[in-house]
Amino acid sequence: MLNQSQIDEIRPKLQLFRLVIGTLIAGVAIFAVVALVFTRPNFPPQLSAVSTVLLALSGILVVNGFVLPPLVDRATLTQIRSDHSQLATAAQQSAALPRLTAAWLNRSLVGAAILEGAALLNLVGMLLEGNAIHLAAAFVVVLLMVFYFPLENRVLSWIEARLELLNSD
Repeated sequence: MLNQSQIDEIRPKLQLFRLVIGTLIAGVAIFAVVALVFTRPNFPPQLSAVSTVLLALSGILVVNGFVLPPLVDRATLTQIRSDHSQLATAAQQSAALPRLTAAWLNRSLVGAAILEGAALLNLVGMLLEGNAIHLAAAFVVVLLMVFYFPLENRVLSWIEARLELLNSD
C-alpha cells in the first residue's frame, strides 16, 4: 500500500499526463471537425476496396494499441526486478516508485498514440472516400483512447499491483 507522501509524489505527473492524453484526444476531435468541413459523409451500399483496407489497418492498430503496452510493462518490470531483488522495505519501494510511475505513463502513451493513429487513419479514410463508416470507427477508437486516461485510482492500483508482483518474485 502506498503512503500519502508517495501518492503526493505521483499526483503532479498525473496532472501533466492528463494534459498529454487529453491533447491526443483533442487532436483527433479537431481533425474530425476539419474532415467534416471538407467532406459530406455518406453511407454507400457497399465498402470500396480502399475503405476495406483502411478499416482492416485500423483494426490492426487498435489490437496493437492494447497488445504492445503490456510488452512495455514486461520490459520495465524485468529491468526493475534486476535492479532490486526484493522491494520489501519502504525505502526500496520508494526507489522503485518513480520508475513504476514512468512505466505506467509510458505504457499509456504507447497505447494512446497507437489508437490516435488508428483514429486519424479512419478520418483520412473519410476524407478520401466520404464514407461515414470511417467517422464512426474514429469515434469508437477515441472512446477506446479514454481507457488510457490517467485516473488517480487506476494508476495507484496499477502501481500497487506491480509492487506486489515484484515482491512476490
